[in-house]
This record gives sequence, C-alpha cells and structure tokens, in this order.
Amino acid sequence: MNHKTFSRASDGLRFAIRQWPIGRRPLLHLGGFLVAVVLLAYLGPFGTWDELGIFDRLAFWAIAVGINWLCAYFVFRVTLQAFFARRWPPWLGVALSSALSAVPGTGAVWGAVAAYLGHQPSGIAEVMVLYSQVAVLQLAIGTLVFYLIERSFRWREAAARSAARAEAPDTPAPAAALVARLSERARGEPLHLRMQDHYIEVHTSRGMEMVLLRFRDALREVEGVDGMQVHRSHWVARAAVDGVERRGGRVTLRLVNGTRVPVSRSFAPALRARGWI
Repeated sequence: MNHKTFSRASDGLRFAIRQWPIGRRPLLHLGGFLVAVVLLAYLGPFGTWDELGIFDRLAFWAIAVGINWLCAYFVFRVTLQAFFARRWPPWLGVALSSALSAVPGTGAVWGAVAAYLGHQPSGIAEVMVLYSQVAVLQLAIGTLVFYLIERSFRWREAAARSAARAEAPDTPAPAAALVARLSERARGEPLHLRMQDHYIEVHTSRGMEMVLLRFRDALREVEGVDGMQVHRSHWVARAAVDGVERRGGRVTLRLVNGTRVPVSRSFAPALRARGWI
C-alpha cells in the first residue's frame, strides 16, 4: 500500500469515527466499563485474586469501577468544561479531575473491600495508599472517557451547533461557495483546510472531502468564516482550535479532532495579534 492510498484510507477511517451518532455514546461508555471490569477481575488487584472466586471478583469490580466511572464522568465534565472555557491545558484538567474524583472513589473501593474481603483500611497511611491506587485508576478511567470517547464527538457537536445556526431565520450560511462544492454528507461548517498538491482537504463539522481547487481560491471562499491562514498549506477556523502547543520555538495548533497544525513564523504575528497564540 503506497503512502497516498494509506493516507486516504486513514482519512476515511477518521471520517467514519466522526460520523458515529451521538446516541451511541452511552454504548461506548458501557463497552469501556465492561472491558475495565473484566480486565481487573482477571488481574485481581487489592488481593481479590487470592480471596475471591471469578464471579465474586466480577461483582466486586463492577461495583468499584461503576462508582468510580460515574465519579470520573461527572467530575471530568465539570472540570474540563471550565478548562476549555479558559483555554487551559486539558491534560492538567485530567490530572486535577483524577485527584478530585478519587476522593469518593476511594470510599467506594473501601466499601467494596469491607463487604467482600471483610477488611477495612485503618490508619492514615493505609488510607493514603488506597487513595493513591484509586487515583491511578481514576486517571486511567478519566483518560479513556475524555480522550477516546468524549473527545471523538466534539466535531459532531460542532455540526449540531452549525445546524442550529443554519435553521435561524435570515442567517446566511458561511462559506456557501466552498460548502456547495462538497457532497451532501460533508456539507457542514468549514473547520480546517489543508493543501495537498492540486487538491484541498476540506474538513468540516460533518466530515472530510478532497476538492480540486487552488488554495488561494479556497481561502477566498472561506472569508465569511471566523478563521485564519496559519501556514502556507493550512487554514483553520477559530471554532476548531482546542489548544496551542509550543516546543523548541515552534508553535502548533491542536484541533478538536486531535490534528496538529503547524504555525509558520510569517503568520504567527497575525495570530498573536488576534489572541490565537
């Protein structure tokens, strides 16, 4: 398989992931929960392998993981919403959320240990050891919930916002000329343009398509969208920017779908003047 074929296959896979309906999100959470329960029941940490049979281990971890999963879900959503609103690093929000949600999570594991193993941690040292173990579990659960489940739907939610704006009376659709070039399934809010030889990768809130078009013509057709050219080969909408990364003097924009877009030095001053970086 050559590079272009692999790249197109990868684009198709990313498009399919972004097209998952929102209604399947609970199924993804349930699948992650079941995988965690089965894995922990098989590994048998906290002495459950020696003390409990397989069915008791499954019940033990269903209770412990279930309560921890709920704690992680709600704490992470509240904390990360505040972090996104202030454009703070999401990894810091994940770490803080893990520490916060581990407090009720420790109580859940404590209760399960008492009910199934007949033992309660005593003394501050033993409690802190249990808390640290639960915090690591919360970090694993939280990372799975945020990066692998919740984050994959953020462009889908952007599509819903775009559709709501389109239904508003007397509201012109942005970048109508560029969107009209796309197939019906990909006609959404333009989020990222990338030049590929004589083609343009047009990433919208509904998917990605390749368009045979000069880059400067594509830029003219997105003038109605709040966005900027950030590189000689990239244009990005403000709504698609999830964060800014700096490394070795280089600036990179992190988009809501996980894509990293380089910022060239010639465009950096304009982005800095508008508060992007």
